[in-house]
Amino acid sequence: MYVIITVNLSQDARTKYTIDRINGFRQGMERQSNKVNGL
Repeated sequence: MYVIITVNLSQDARTKYTIDRINGFRQGMERQSNKVNGL
């Protein structure tokens, strides 16, 4: 199901979604490292 949805998305939407995912992941990683450094 997930794959079908991805295929159906337009290229622009897929690119934006991927960038959003990468940015979100990066922010999550930074938040994690900040927590570790704060201990």
